[in-house]
Amino acid sequence: MENLRRIREERGLSQRALADRAGVVKSTIYEAEAGRHIPRIQTLEKVADALGVEIVDLLPTRKESADA
Repeated sequence: MENLRRIREERGLSQRALADRAGVVKSTIYEAEAGRHIPRIQTLEKVADALGVEIVDLLPTRKESADA
C-alpha cells in the first residue's frame, strides 16, 4: 500500500505515531506498507480517519495494481 506510506510521510508521521493515532499496533502499519498484509476494512477506516483521508485514497489505483 504505497499510498499509505506516501500519505503518512506527507503528514510527517512515523509508523508508530500513525498507529497510535489510529488505535492499532505499529506492525499493522508496517505490514500494510510493506505489502505483506491488507488490513481489514475496520482497520482501514481507523487509519484513514487518523490521516484525514478516505479509505479509497489508501488503496492502489487500477494501474498500480496492474503493474504489481
